[in-house]
Amino acid sequence: MTNGNPHGVDTEVGRLRTVMLHRPGPELKRLTPRNNDKLLFDGIPWVSRAQDEHDGFAQALRDRDVEVLYLVELLRETLASAEARAAAIDGVMEGLHLGDTLRAYLVEAFGEMSPEQLASVVCEGVRNDEVRGGFGLVTSLLAHDDFVVPPLPNLLFTRDSSVSVRSSVR
Repeated sequence: MTNGNPHGVDTEVGRLRTVMLHRPGPELKRLTPRNNDKLLFDGIPWVSRAQDEHDGFAQALRDRDVEVLYLVELLRETLASAEARAAAIDGVMEGLHLGDTLRAYLVEAFGEMSPEQLASVVCEGVRNDEVRGGFGLVTSLLAHDDFVVPPLPNLLFTRDSSVSVRSSVR
């Protein structure tokens, strides 16, 4: 505990109390031989096997009294806030090369989604063939299975992990 805050790290060798995980899910099922390189994968993962291995790992943590929090559940809770929803939609749209018509359509569509639906879109992305309106030059130039909003298949990997202890990152 740091300064009365229940969340914080004072040591990198102390007892692990809480972890945040992401269970492999639909975002991995969206990988294809055509897009896996662009999404930083060497091949197509076996999703059901990854889920089984994840479930075993999460249970091993729970068996050692480690609290397991799930990123998507926390995201859903966060997106219940209007301010967080607006920030998430802005973040998703930032840096995307979309025409004005498609951008306006997606912003409106995302704004009408429930927190659960928006969390799915943020993690799983949106393919061109899933766009139900806002058609324009961009959608006509993309293949049906191209992403207008890319998925986040790397949520489950920790290969670029760091530890933050007080004010330093290691």
